[in-house]
Amino acid sequence: KPGVQADNVVLTFDLVKQFEEIPNLSAKLRTAFVNSDSHTITEENSLKPDTSYNEIRLEMNYLF
Repeated sequence: KPGVQADNVVLTFDLVKQFEEIPNLSAKLRTAFVNSDSHTITEENSLKPDTSYNEIRLEMNYLF
């Protein structure tokens, strides 16, 4: 499919915490760095905008 960015480099760091007070509760903090290919050409022969991004996400999981 023309103009679709297929080449990404993704680097993630995860910190996971299990809570002793609540055995089925866990938390995960994820930091991700995504670098996309900046040389993708669209159907109109122009460069596609860079879609690189960084994110920080906090997840709380409880298994019941």
